[in-house]
Amino acid sequence: MNGLLNVNLIRENEDGSADFDISGITPEVRDAFVRLGIIKALEDAIKRAEEEYTPPPNEGFEDEGS
Repeated sequence: MNGLLNVNLIRENEDGSADFDISGITPEVRDAFVRLGIIKALEDAIKRAEEEYTPPPNEGFEDEGS
């Protein structure tokens, strides 16, 4: 390993995504990328759910803490 991170485009897919080959990456950096990807996917899912969710009307609802 030469200490450089090499990223090569393999192909661009019809759906707009792309496949890459990444070399020169340490296991620690690979794990960090995986964690970042999972966190980003969760953040995007939460954002999408917040935009699309319509809570039911709260008529007659009383907060138990009141």
